[in-house]
Amino acid sequence: MALKTEQLLTLKQLPSIGDAKVFAMANYAVDMNLSIDGIKDLLDFVNSCINKKIVKGIKKEYQNGFDIDDMKGASNIATSIIGRSEDAGINVVSFYDKLFPESLRTIKTANGKSDSPLILYYKGSLKRLESHKGIAIIGTREPTSEGVKAGEYFSEMFAKEGFNIVSGLAIGCDSSAHRGALNGGGLTTAFLAHGLDIVYPKENKDLAQRIIDNGGLLISEYPIGTSPMANYFVARDRLQSGLADATLVIQTGVKGGT
Repeated sequence: MALKTEQLLTLKQLPSIGDAKVFAMANYAVDMNLSIDGIKDLLDFVNSCINKKIVKGIKKEYQNGFDIDDMKGASNIATSIIGRSEDAGINVVSFYDKLFPESLRTIKTANGKSDSPLILYYKGSLKRLESHKGIAIIGTREPTSEGVKAGEYFSEMFAKEGFNIVSGLAIGCDSSAHRGALNGGGLTTAFLAHGLDIVYPKENKDLAQRIIDNGGLLISEYPIGTSPMANYFVARDRLQSGLADATLVIQTGVKGGT
């Protein structure tokens, strides 16, 4: 059986345990059809995975396993994240939940390894994604006026044709993509590189609210309270392309991140 979202989030809070190690343990639980209930069961499961080398690369001080205090501390953090998220209107879903977007289950790195997110935080309705093909519309943060017009035009046209317009809520081309989708009365999804309790850049706070008010989505793989960092913006790009069936670049420099 699959581990529950709160259990996965608990494992992520343990020292020396990242997403790859949690995935390894979670997949093992599915393969072995294990039923894990309660903190003590979860502790025994993790320590068994360490002993059986299901997870590798554990720091030396934890190679003999964790203790109950480690697990209780991790569980308290996970419970707090979920509770604070609920209070802020943020939903939490894991890779193993039925609601998890199917297209994001199959993201691969350049060498073919799985690069899917373990947990997603979102505002809006994930079920809407099931009935829409996606197109990522992206580009520079410093477009020309013609670039802005092009972003809004193409996004509006694709939105009217039933596409989900996927972008990153950055200023410039991203913002024009979301605005165009809204102008066309269609669905738009913004992937953010921080917790959903804030909007970055702050200039797009109203745009983010418009997206939610009009049935769109804000999604992040980062929990509430997480501030934006440069590498998070790079990481979220794979989610934009992963949710999309095609990518349209509006305008970019040769050396741009696009």
